[in-house]
Amino acid sequence: MVHGKKSKWKKILPIAIALLFVLMAVSSITTHSTDMLSSSVNSHASKGSGVTNSSSVLPSNESNYSSVNPENLYRNEPAPVGMADYGLGTGTLFGRYTPYEYNTTSFLGSAKIYNLSVVDNSTGNKCMSVQFNLNLVFNNSNNKYVYWVQDVAFINTSSRAITFIDNIWNMTSSGASMYNSTVNGTGTVSNYSDSGYYYSIASCTLPGNDIKLPNLATINFMVNSTMKNGSPEVELMYNDGYGWVTYDSPVFIFATNVTSDQSFVVDGYNYEPDGYSFYDAELILGGPGDGSSTVDMSSNIQLGIEYWNGHNYQEITNAFNYGSDTAETISNVTSTAEYYTSNGTIFENVTAGDGSLSQVYSSADISLLNISTPFSSGSISVNGTEYSFVKHEVNLTLAPGEYNLSIYNGTILYKNLTVNLTAGEYLPLNVAPKYNISFTETGLPAGTAWSVTINGKTESSVTNTIVFVLANDTYTYTVETPDKIYKAEHYSGDIVVNGSSYKSIIKFSKVTYEVKFIEAGLPGGSVWYVNLSSTVKSGPITGNSFSFALINGTYTYRTSIANEPYEPVPSSSGISVHGGNMSTTITFSRMYTVKFVETGLPAGTTWLVTLNGTTESSDNNTILFALHNGTYAYTVSGVNGKKISDSSGNVDVNGKNVTVNNIKYTPEHNYTLYYGIGVVAAIAIIISAAIVAIRRKK
Repeated sequence: MVHGKKSKWKKILPIAIALLFVLMAVSSITTHSTDMLSSSVNSHASKGSGVTNSSSVLPSNESNYSSVNPENLYRNEPAPVGMADYGLGTGTLFGRYTPYEYNTTSFLGSAKIYNLSVVDNSTGNKCMSVQFNLNLVFNNSNNKYVYWVQDVAFINTSSRAITFIDNIWNMTSSGASMYNSTVNGTGTVSNYSDSGYYYSIASCTLPGNDIKLPNLATINFMVNSTMKNGSPEVELMYNDGYGWVTYDSPVFIFATNVTSDQSFVVDGYNYEPDGYSFYDAELILGGPGDGSSTVDMSSNIQLGIEYWNGHNYQEITNAFNYGSDTAETISNVTSTAEYYTSNGTIFENVTAGDGSLSQVYSSADISLLNISTPFSSGSISVNGTEYSFVKHEVNLTLAPGEYNLSIYNGTILYKNLTVNLTAGEYLPLNVAPKYNISFTETGLPAGTAWSVTINGKTESSVTNTIVFVLANDTYTYTVETPDKIYKAEHYSGDIVVNGSSYKSIIKFSKVTYEVKFIEAGLPGGSVWYVNLSSTVKSGPITGNSFSFALINGTYTYRTSIANEPYEPVPSSSGISVHGGNMSTTITFSRMYTVKFVETGLPAGTTWLVTLNGTTESSDNNTILFALHNGTYAYTVSGVNGKKISDSSGNVDVNGKNVTVNNIKYTPEHNYTLYYGIGVVAAIAIIISAAIVAIRRKK
């Protein structure tokens, strides 16, 4: 049984180790020195490797950045000796390493065994384990979960018998456990020292399991992270000469709301939630289980780890010769980094002897080669060793040296070239023909800035043309302008570059918003109007709404109705358009006729009525007003020589027309004149009487 990660220091664990995500082909060897170096893995990852890497630009002062310490658990043998990627690159003057992190959906590991003999001196047991240990991370309902996955080969070095098992441990928090409700696979959940764990033993009927290994044996491991019916799944595979065999595919059945799937994580910045375990990828040798240790009596093993970078499997760029996430150990082991001079493949060579634990190579010791091609898939031959790739690119980790490269599109040779790589170098090569892809805009005012972004790269201009130089592929573009009054009609889409230049016309137009006027109160079929200016008019509207397409701004509108006894309220007002659609309701109110009729005036005489503050005049006997329901005060003007019967009053309008016909003008008598005439007449009579009396006296 394999002693697992959770109870490493308590020596209490059952069958819990494994070997996970592996595959790496290697061939003849030459020792290669391993000097400390600046980590170029980060700049490589930022060049489109397909691996998520949060440290693509390393800090200038590395001492300000914390990293894990790989010596926390093991500093000397016995230890889990082999090959490990801790997410730690270049060593610094402060005795630390430059951290980095990445995640991947697949790891490959290989152990090529030329010779292997171990023994536990206390028991005489000649069994051991080869463990591929990885860390799976995902978020379910925004809660983070961490699981330690082990893909393990148990080997009896005396009989050369081999058996494969896997373990999964819950590292989400201190004391976290596994339950039958957690995971479902070909194995089962068991309990050890109050800690639940999952394990599965490969069936003895599977090809390559429970067999006797040949004298020269290669054991390959592959571990994939996938999704099955919306839940995370791990595929555990091996290949020891009988083809790839998937012997377990456990599904985390509780996780039905996965909000983030990081898959397998390597992180040199942080420890796992228990505070001391590592987010690493390690392929190690150790005792057969339960925290046991063994001694290397004689060995010659080549170990390699590769990860899926989004285009191809690539060897890790930094390696230590020991792991930390297991308690099974081995001693009397020497592990050094070497490479094949024929093709630059890097591996760790494990032999018996007095060894030490250290970083055996970093990205300063190796070279990174990135090749961009015009093919969605293909292969590249490096001095005769073939690597397959997808999505137009291939990224390789190689030892420094000169290499003859042959690039193939299927079986057709596309290009031959030779490169000379130096230690610590990142060499990008683009062998794909490129074409001018131009975008020409129309509709923007001269000098207006605009931009086009293609696959994350943005080009800006104040002229009407933007040009990209691109290889054959399908690209996603977006177009925008900081002048938010304008918007491209086709502001995003895909373009296909296929062996020729490409031109696209981008038409900008002013961004408009729907401004809807809604009428209320009119009977069906009524015709009404809305005018915003002398040129922006609705025309006749027969429905209950009308919409304008307007840019941001402030507008004054006026509404009216044709030949209907209704009046809009309000008949005019203002609206402000500010980055969104809007609507306004115009209420039409029924109007009633208030008729004033006079009698007594001669034809053609002008008279006036003031009603509700509005004065109307007429030279006939009728004055008309149009009013809503309500009570209104009126006054009637006087006319010289005429008396008015009712010169003021109130009018009640209540759902019908009203006639006010009590306006009567009558002649006005001039009693002063009459009095004067009487006085004059009286005086005349008196005078006449006096004259007569005088004459009679004579």
